[in-house]
Amino acid sequence: KHILQHDTGIYLTDNEFKDALLLAGYKPIDPNKPHWEYNIVMIKKINNNPSPFFKWVIQEYSNEDSPEGDFANDMSTDFQFPIFAEYTIIKEYIENRGACEEAVKAFKNLWSNYIKNIDSKGGYDGNAG
Repeated sequence: KHILQHDTGIYLTDNEFKDALLLAGYKPIDPNKPHWEYNIVMIKKINNNPSPFFKWVIQEYSNEDSPEGDFANDMSTDFQFPIFAEYTIIKEYIENRGACEEAVKAFKNLWSNYIKNIDSKGGYDGNAG
């Protein structure tokens, strides 16, 4: 409630806030308590990674329910994700972070689609992997 007020300037009473969360699909841990608590995880997404690959993946896949979409969402919250859009740098990074086989495969698919997109717009001069 306080974060909402701080970020937006909107003040809600306790009951208005409870109603808003219920309408949004959040259920309190214990509705019998006067001040409800919720299991909500706040995630800050990255908005300023200058990598063209990063920006393209977020734009194209972050709302997709797929391994590639999962990769995009994980990437969007990883503040150490490489800013250099080079296949080998990103592949080594995710492997060193212990990415599962499916995540590595999703990255390879994303990179392949990214290169096709770049090539259709005039070519790519980086490491194509």
